[in-house]
Amino acid sequence: MPQLRDYQLEDVTYLLTKDAMGLFNEQRTGKTPTALTVMQARGIEHLLIVCPATLLYNWYNECKRWLGIFDICIIESAKKFRENPVHGAAVYLINYENLRETKKQESLVDVLLKEKITGLIVDEAHRCKSRKSSNFQAIERLSYRVQYRLYLTGTPAHNKPWEVWAILHFIDPHYYRSYWKFIDKFFQTKSIPTAGRFVNVPTVFKPGMDTVLQSELDLVSCNRKRKDIMKWLPNEQEPVTIKLPLTKQQDKYITELEEVFETEHIETQGILDRIIRIRQICTDPGILQLRGKSPKTEWIKKYLKDYPEHQIVLFSNSRLYLCRLQKILLEKDYTVERITGDVPIKDRMTAVQNFQSSKTQVLCIQTQAGKEGLTLDNADVAIFVDTFPPAADYQQARDRIVATTPEKVKPKEIIHLMMEGTYDEALYETVANNIEFTDIVNDYKNYIKRRKTHGK
Repeated sequence: MPQLRDYQLEDVTYLLTKDAMGLFNEQRTGKTPTALTVMQARGIEHLLIVCPATLLYNWYNECKRWLGIFDICIIESAKKFRENPVHGAAVYLINYENLRETKKQESLVDVLLKEKITGLIVDEAHRCKSRKSSNFQAIERLSYRVQYRLYLTGTPAHNKPWEVWAILHFIDPHYYRSYWKFIDKFFQTKSIPTAGRFVNVPTVFKPGMDTVLQSELDLVSCNRKRKDIMKWLPNEQEPVTIKLPLTKQQDKYITELEEVFETEHIETQGILDRIIRIRQICTDPGILQLRGKSPKTEWIKKYLKDYPEHQIVLFSNSRLYLCRLQKILLEKDYTVERITGDVPIKDRMTAVQNFQSSKTQVLCIQTQAGKEGLTLDNADVAIFVDTFPPAADYQQARDRIVATTPEKVKPKEIIHLMMEGTYDEALYETVANNIEFTDIVNDYKNYIKRRKTHGK
């Protein structure tokens, strides 16, 4: 059996002090083996693990590796499991989409609880941040009824600091019962008009309450940063920004959209629709069946020619663009695979394995489909074809190429492509400036340490 690192053993000891805890260590620090070891130490006979669909097989392999068990049920279809449930499995693995499946008679949560689940691991728990979402409601029901629980995420507050309430509510549903009491305690609010009426929304911390929240978080979770526990990691390099000039055709399309809301066969309805089309034109006019080359694609082709030895991960929010790019690069005889929302989970795992073993040189990833749970530390460079908020999504995607062991350490480069002087460039600046927005929650350990050091 593999061995935990010293800091993981310390975390296991601390996480065993309460029935429910948060494991908020930064991405790539090994939360999975820590969580499984905690559940094993508790003697859990029937463990339920909830995770994104793309991570089901990651957890399956890690359960075999760290627990040494093979009695694992992967619930890939809620309908099939309901019709023919697997009884008595040591571990049940389910994704959020299947867990929130409901019937008038009985929810899938109730079906699973009949298996006498006493241990619960919720991975990427920030996906439940919205208290009105079906993800939140499903995990809330489990949190009330399963005794031993761990909530894993490297970003407990994904966008706004008050988003951490959801996980605190899961950890202690009684103490953190009311969302608005939590808001009233820690944050100032303002009233804004919405749908013909005024509603209160949180804005900033009340004076001194950031410290109080950090202290409360410290009581119910672990929070470690890579730089503190992986001393062998090289200093993180500043991203390289490549600002490309618009082609005459791109400039024409964008100008017409800005002035008259339409260009060629494209008609837009409202500002949001117009912004989306401008983003697509900045990436590749061909996405919209418009004429003209994509400067970003041309730059990528030149980069591959200049650096044929590099392993490259290409991120984009656009599935259509990545499909087009893969086809173009395959025609140039590059080895290219793709991870987008339409690619089956097993094929995604094969693509990762091929990239990690250097069988594939270029891996094209749709940011939303590949920001979580993938280890791509064989990469030399990550190229972001476009950047779009929230900043935490970009941070998670960037973390995919961080080395997980000293043997994997090598120079890494982060490159952002953008069209100069456009909304494309403004989006990158927005994301870059917001990376630290939720740091007061996500990095509370260092904030506490910093305040103590400076006598604050």
